[in-house]
Amino acid sequence: MLEQRAKIAAHARASRQGAITGRVVGFDSRPVTGACVTAVGRAGSVTAAAAPDGTFRLADLAAGSYALEYRDCSAAGRNLTSASGYLTTWSGGTSTQISAARVQVTAGQIRHVPVMMLRPANPAAAIAAGQASFRRELAANGRTVSTATAAKTGKISGKGTGKGKRLSGVCVEVSPASGNGVGFGAVTGRRGTYTVQHITPGRYYVIFAGLDCGSRANWLQQVYRNDNRPFADFDGSGTVVRVRAGHKITGINANLR
Repeated sequence: MLEQRAKIAAHARASRQGAITGRVVGFDSRPVTGACVTAVGRAGSVTAAAAPDGTFRLADLAAGSYALEYRDCSAAGRNLTSASGYLTTWSGGTSTQISAARVQVTAGQIRHVPVMMLRPANPAAAIAAGQASFRRELAANGRTVSTATAAKTGKISGKGTGKGKRLSGVCVEVSPASGNGVGFGAVTGRRGTYTVQHITPGRYYVIFAGLDCGSRANWLQQVYRNDNRPFADFDGSGTVVRVRAGHKITGINANLR
């Protein structure tokens, strides 16, 4: 009897409460693991930490209006000279609570908010770190591996064009769709073609002319397939490419703008 009453009481509480879900990423589209997200409202505040893929869930919220604070509460985040540190941001992309966009929570409902991209505290250091990461991906793409090792990985190939011409020197990054794990990279050759090899089997976004490239060419970042929206590689709108061991996927092309 007591157990049944407890279940009924818990269900009653849940029906009077709501939740907010979302995702936190850095400027390089990678998740900010452990970022603190706080919903601030009249009834008080609730804080949750972002999971390894950057997602979060603020539960047990009373119905009402909330401002969301996104904070890099990791040790690195507290160091404003760190390449991985991020500035505190409020919902709507503002820097103060008073100007934050309000999120309305309804009893018994789950409210999903747009992806929040945090601004780096040290942009120059963050860009340099991203470019260094891409250079490591290029080096890994050019290494020689054994036949047995190669058989456990896959390849992606295609070409990059812009204004009707094949483009050389365009950076191509193969990034895990989950937001976690190792990326892979290549640069288009003289005929505009590329091949990214040694890719661990899985689901990926293919990003052309990304922020980590360091190229001076004036092309917009594009996520396969022809998606120039800035959030396409982490809001689920990009086209996922599935890589299988021992297979080469061709025709993953870009038409840059």
